Amino acid sequence: MWAPYGVRTSARGARHMLSHEARVAEIKTWMESDRFKRTFRNYSAEDVARLRGSVEWPRPASSLTSTKLFELVRNLREQGRCTTTFGCLDNAQLTQMVRFAETIYVSGWQASSHHSSINEPGPDLADYPLDTVPKHVEKLFKAQQFHDRKQFEAQWSSGNFDNAVDYLRPIVADGDTGHGGMTAVMRLTKAMVDAGASGIHFEDQRHGAKKCGHMGGKVLVSTREHIDRLMAARLQCDILGAETVIVARTDAEAAKLIESNQDPRDHVFIQGTTDPKARPYRNMESPADVAAWKQNHKVVTFYQAVLDELNRNNASQEKISKWSEANARFPGIANEDARALARDLLGGPEPFWCWELPRTREGYFALQPGIDTCIHRMRHFAPYADLMWAETAVPVLEDAKRLAEGVDGVYGPGEKPYLAYNLSPSFNWDSCGMTDAQIHTFCKDLGKLGFVWQFVTLAGFHLSSLNANRLCRTLVEQQSMLGYVEGIQRPERDEGVDTLTHQKWSGADLIDRTLQTMYGVGFSTAIQGEECTENQFGAKKSDATVSVESAKKASA
Repeated sequence: MWAPYGVRTSARGARHMLSHEARVAEIKTWMESDRFKRTFRNYSAEDVARLRGSVEWPRPASSLTSTKLFELVRNLREQGRCTTTFGCLDNAQLTQMVRFAETIYVSGWQASSHHSSINEPGPDLADYPLDTVPKHVEKLFKAQQFHDRKQFEAQWSSGNFDNAVDYLRPIVADGDTGHGGMTAVMRLTKAMVDAGASGIHFEDQRHGAKKCGHMGGKVLVSTREHIDRLMAARLQCDILGAETVIVARTDAEAAKLIESNQDPRDHVFIQGTTDPKARPYRNMESPADVAAWKQNHKVVTFYQAVLDELNRNNASQEKISKWSEANARFPGIANEDARALARDLLGGPEPFWCWELPRTREGYFALQPGIDTCIHRMRHFAPYADLMWAETAVPVLEDAKRLAEGVDGVYGPGEKPYLAYNLSPSFNWDSCGMTDAQIHTFCKDLGKLGFVWQFVTLAGFHLSSLNANRLCRTLVEQQSMLGYVEGIQRPERDEGVDTLTHQKWSGADLIDRTLQTMYGVGFSTAIQGEECTENQFGAKKSDATVSVESAKKASA
């Protein structure tokens, strides 16, 4: 268990620092604990100690919920179950979610559209200010603490601590691409941890070209660069003494471009043309030229180009198997090594294949997308992350099964990966090929495969919009107050939603208790006094008229 260390007080009252050796030993023990047994770091406890500063500050408050989050996903994986949640739009949604959901999600899409300091909604391009998501996380985290205090005071006053709501649910936040280079990733991570995030996910798209996972035009960074992002985030968490859960996301299932070919681990999936007469794709100037180039010049991986040549030459099955094994999707083979092997197997020069000609005018290389590409990247990301997530274009259980089986065993025998799944509202669930019964069990079926944490990214946005539309049709369009009563107030009362008494929800009782503590028995300006109209909700139907009359007299 983590404990604050650093400044201590001696018997004489003098304050002093722990020795360098003691600090390093404490950090080393923490880094080697069971919590991090799967985590690879390319730095030492001493490196972390020298970056923490002269004072060892107490553990961040978010580490409490980070520990809760990690234990949750670990237990769920062992039990073959899952937990589901959705993107939280505001504090009111938060207080209803905590009664049911075990985690809270903060979507970058929702934050950019509703909480950005530039006050201009836009698509999910991660072009909003770096502090947008952390500020929304902080707002929710402070609300969690406030409502926890409010509940605790009410329980203390009543003497009944049973059936408490766990307001301190872990918050998992969208880190997008990290919003820049490694220093930006570290700054964002610190802001998230300080704000109250229990987990952060980072995706392997290029910063500046990032798109929502369900848009076109996605560009991946190299495997190396995304690993660097994950390591930068982990290092920052270690400096802070935080147990923040790091989620590695890949968009390789649908991304058709990659920023560079500098990492040999990506080579097996980079595509080129086999036509030596092809003009560079980057020189195409019109939509017609682009369409003609794509029609006339098929792009394939080097693996496929050589495999086609081996088959044309009626090569032996032994040679074909040797080629396929060498080009296994994991860990991958450098192109220069693949070319040398191809020449050996073909007994002559390898076929023409060029990955430069299909490059875009921005310089991006063509990439073969798909589940195999996702698996390849996830296996490389695994040592640097706690959870892994592959964004998919459609909700297909068989694809999820392939993903789960593809990364199984990456941590060693008996070590089951923890996976995440986006139950995206961008999916048209009514046309995804599942029956209602299959949709009903989809989450549980995913849970059995290891997808322990599942979320509907933008559900808060859609929920708010739908309910606003419904209320407007009756209250505003028809000018009928019955629309509000039937659509909101009665369901709130019937389902026990605490916002029915919104003054109490906002902490009026807690404020009264605070002021009473300060003023003592002479306190006479209680918010929740007898003239408070919310007392009407405590009356029986037979007393309704009396309650109304009392409210009228009080207001008079």
